[in-house]
Amino acid sequence: MSEDLFKTAVSEAITHIGISNYSSGKIKKYLLNKGYDISLVTDVVSSLIDRGYIDDRRASRSVLLLRTGKKRESKALTLNRLLAAGISEEVAEAVVYEIQSDRDSIKELFDSALPSDFDPYDENMRNFALKLAKQRGFTLECAKNELKNR
Repeated sequence: MSEDLFKTAVSEAITHIGISNYSSGKIKKYLLNKGYDISLVTDVVSSLIDRGYIDDRRASRSVLLLRTGKKRESKALTLNRLLAAGISEEVAEAVVYEIQSDRDSIKELFDSALPSDFDPYDENMRNFALKLAKQRGFTLECAKNELKNR
């Protein structure tokens, strides 16, 4: 691997990152699309992580900030979302481990998304709540348990 090619790839990646927050996976994809070899890209991304230009934990926080209240998701769906955003598997799993339980998350979801006069015995309202929970990645059991507490 040429030192000049390495420096060029690093420079391109830093220019692309700018003041934004990119995950390691997004920068890998960017450099691969630019035509760089996978081994070079891996070295460049490792170097940028070491130098603080890429921080998957910080990038994961950006993803999670958008998933609160009515958009709250299960841990499993959150993990998939982080991986899809290019967060490394190791960091994604650590971040998901640290977030609140699905039981607390579905409570937050229902508190935000369901009307204050929600009647868990009304079949239409119940079906709406169960459908919403399913869309957000929660199990049927988790949703039904939360509905029992309402």
